[in-house]
Amino acid sequence: VTSATPTPTPTPTPTPTATVHSISGRIVYYGVGLQLPAPGINVTLDGSTSGTARTDNTGFYSFSNLPDRGTYTIGVPNQGGFKFLPSSGYTFVNLASDQKADFERVPIYRVSGRVTDTKGIGVPNVDLILRLGGCTGPDPLKPGLSAVTDTAGNYTFGDLVPADIDYYYQITFALDPRKPGYSFDPDFVPFITGNNLFTFPRNQPASYVLNFTAAYQGAHWNATGSLNAARADHTATLLTNGKVLVVGGGSNASSAELYDPNSGTWTLTGNLNVGRSQHTATLLLSGKVLVVSGTSAELYDSGSGTWSMTGSLNITHSGHTATLLSNGKVLIAGGGTSTAELYDPNSGTWTVTGSLNSVRTGHTATLLTNGKVLVVSGTSAELYDTTSGTWKLTGSPITSRLGHTATLLSNGKVLVAGGDLASYPLAVRTAETYDPASETWISSSSMSSVRTHHTATLLLDGSVLVAGGMGEVHLCSGVLTKAELYDPTAGTWTNAGQMSGDRTRHTATLLSNGAVFVAGGKDTKGNSVSSSELFTVYGPNSIDSTNFFVRQHYLDFLNREPDLSGFNFWTNQIMSCVTDARCIANRRINVSAAFFLSIEFQQTGYLVERMYKAAYGDASGSSTLGGAHQLKVPIVRFNEFLPDTQRIGQGVVVGQTGWETGLENNKQAFAAEFVQRSRFTTAFPTTLTPAQFVDNLFANAGVTPSSTDHNAAIAEFGLATDTTDVAARGRALRRVAENSIVNAQEFNRAFVLMQYFGYLRRNPNDSPDSDYSGYDFWLTKLNQFNGNFIDAEMVKAFISSTEYRQRFGP
Repeated sequence: VTSATPTPTPTPTPTPTATVHSISGRIVYYGVGLQLPAPGINVTLDGSTSGTARTDNTGFYSFSNLPDRGTYTIGVPNQGGFKFLPSSGYTFVNLASDQKADFERVPIYRVSGRVTDTKGIGVPNVDLILRLGGCTGPDPLKPGLSAVTDTAGNYTFGDLVPADIDYYYQITFALDPRKPGYSFDPDFVPFITGNNLFTFPRNQPASYVLNFTAAYQGAHWNATGSLNAARADHTATLLTNGKVLVVGGGSNASSAELYDPNSGTWTLTGNLNVGRSQHTATLLLSGKVLVVSGTSAELYDSGSGTWSMTGSLNITHSGHTATLLSNGKVLIAGGGTSTAELYDPNSGTWTVTGSLNSVRTGHTATLLTNGKVLVVSGTSAELYDTTSGTWKLTGSPITSRLGHTATLLSNGKVLVAGGDLASYPLAVRTAETYDPASETWISSSSMSSVRTHHTATLLLDGSVLVAGGMGEVHLCSGVLTKAELYDPTAGTWTNAGQMSGDRTRHTATLLSNGAVFVAGGKDTKGNSVSSSELFTVYGPNSIDSTNFFVRQHYLDFLNREPDLSGFNFWTNQIMSCVTDARCIANRRINVSAAFFLSIEFQQTGYLVERMYKAAYGDASGSSTLGGAHQLKVPIVRFNEFLPDTQRIGQGVVVGQTGWETGLENNKQAFAAEFVQRSRFTTAFPTTLTPAQFVDNLFANAGVTPSSTDHNAAIAEFGLATDTTDVAARGRALRRVAENSIVNAQEFNRAFVLMQYFGYLRRNPNDSPDSDYSGYDFWLTKLNQFNGNFIDAEMVKAFISSTEYRQRFGP
């Protein structure tokens, strides 16, 4: 047997020794100076290895024997009322050596409290500024931290750490409450109280509760951007987009500019075709502005910023008045003549309409709630009847005056104030009111100052602001800076502060946020000025007033001033609750919803929405509710809806004699005009057969009609084989839009849409929204509650929303 030498056992490969390192550090009190240790603090290790360490009496901690290969995160969670910096901790990847991770212990501070009015009711939207500092106190130039009180007046500065203060011994703070129109007690919390600093303890967490009492101080004047050109005897018109159009005046008669209330700035817009001063400017229902002087007139288009001439007047008018009537026409009265003319925006033509009983210049013209126009000057007053086109004298004013103001009050009466004596150029301080029901004048209390060529503006709360004008020394000096407020309920005047400069022959415009915008005019030296300013009434939000709340619903949903019987009915619905807060809240919701559900709105605004639906179907909107998706949404936009609704509702007051006839006439005229628009004729060419025309309408409406409804719509065309008959096209469109199935099917969608159109005056996807998620949410919720807006809390949410309330106040 052959034997072999066995292979020796091989030497084994040695196992490498792992390299280990440590991560250690020290935690000390925050601040510059002595590094005082923070013992007993828990430190965490996470990553490839986890664990917990605790600082010793010197503030030291350590994690040892950590393999070099790995990721390690060191952190110190909040504990004992302290934070630890850096709050993000430390992260190490693949240790090459021992590492240090030091922290500073920082006390957490908290300041909270409540701001209440003198009755103990919380004051919302108070800005509080908190500034931190060291031994010498907070730096007033630093911006500080800010908080805002909630609806109950509560505020909180929480989780405060003195991370930006390089002082060791002391942390001081100052707290400053601010809200325009209010004073506060204390007016601020100083960093020094007597001889003592108001401080946080340096190395201990602490909380302070600091309360303030707010007292309403009234209204304020504040300067805003200056015009590009100095102007007097100009006009100012609030446009539908919220901007103010200022036109002509003095040496700048051919130019126009726009004021943006959001930015407080001015931009030039297109020049007029004819230079104008002492002219009139009237916002038409279409959104265009009609400017008239002499025998010429022109229109401003806010969309394009351009001017175009329109029909010429029959005679010259200078120093006249212009009044937008409820039927959309414009009445020009007087101006060195007794002639009056009517402008028809649909045809762009003028027609003479009766003669005033006197030649008038320096007069006023006021549209009353009954649709008539009151003209006042000198020793007489007269009424224009829009139905008959005739004039008749009414009760004589107590004081003969020119250059006065006339303001329609919320109660339907007219306040006439100031002016010159008609017999002699001497300004007066007297005021009186005209009652349309009795056609009589009643003397009211006098203003504190005599004034003429001033302005008078009806505020959202029903009071009247009178500002500026020529005072004591007529035609020489004495132009006023003073302003005063008239309270129609008490019949008294109170001081409303002083403008930044004296001015007369200026303009005053009520903005959509309730502020009064005053621009231009002449100063005491007779020079035109370019300055402008804002009068703002601060304090309780106007929408909380029952009278204001109801009136605003008439304006927002029915596009008219309230009729007296309706106004009294709806205000009584709320006021009958007396002081029962829950009853008041519920009644406000019901009253608000009633305007959408009313016959008047259903037959005007809701009809417009359904006509667009039948004509053009749906639009597509994006929503993120329940995940990103597309949904069908109403196609009509707010800038289309508003003028069309106003067109159908012109002169209509449901319940008044003849309202049904007036409404039907408006519907017929609007439908005929609607089907002649280029958008409609493109979608529905006249080559379509009547059946095709009707089928397309019902298809857009998303409804399969009964044979009776289908045939009735087709029958509007008679025996015609095409659809060229304009009147028939309008009638067929109405047949579909007014179909009972369409009405029921579209109801909830329109109800939600009108929350945005009526309350917020915008489209559902306009800023601050960016899509239809909000609309989607409320439609889903309303459908879930089978259209019950109370259970869905939809109306409640919109009328209590910040966006809605900020239309009327802080």
